[in-house]
Amino acid sequence: MHSYVACIGDSRAVDIILDSINQVLTLHTKFPTPFVHIGADEAFQVGVCEADKKILPVKYGNDSRKLVFDHIKTLAKNITGSHPRTQVLLWFDEFKSIPPFLVKEYGLDKLVTPVVWKYTGDLDKDLPPELWTNLSVSFSSIWGGSAFKGINS
Repeated sequence: MHSYVACIGDSRAVDIILDSINQVLTLHTKFPTPFVHIGADEAFQVGVCEADKKILPVKYGNDSRKLVFDHIKTLAKNITGSHPRTQVLLWFDEFKSIPPFLVKEYGLDKLVTPVVWKYTGDLDKDLPPELWTNLSVSFSSIWGGSAFKGINS
């Protein structure tokens, strides 16, 4: 496991993440931010650290997606509990091929708003209608975020 990867099954790592988020939001107390983007798309090596290995079979039936969703739920509940007017955004990657029941099981449909992104020239091809349909089954609101990085052809 890489030393720069947080082990989300380790409560100490989660405490550091929560503390970091709370520090940023506390800085915005005078001018509250209506949104905070927590990323959540680059969860590398989930299930690799010792803490994850211990809890995966017991708490999540060896389904690392459930561990990730539980982690996202913890972050989102902490944010909205401390900052009730702040909406939690995150990249949509974790939800691309997830059944809607799993999103609802963790309450993510009420806690977070996915942001769909793509850095390609043909968004119709790379973000097909079924992607939007699947996301709309789980979420009442979906954001789009993109950046022009030039055309390759």
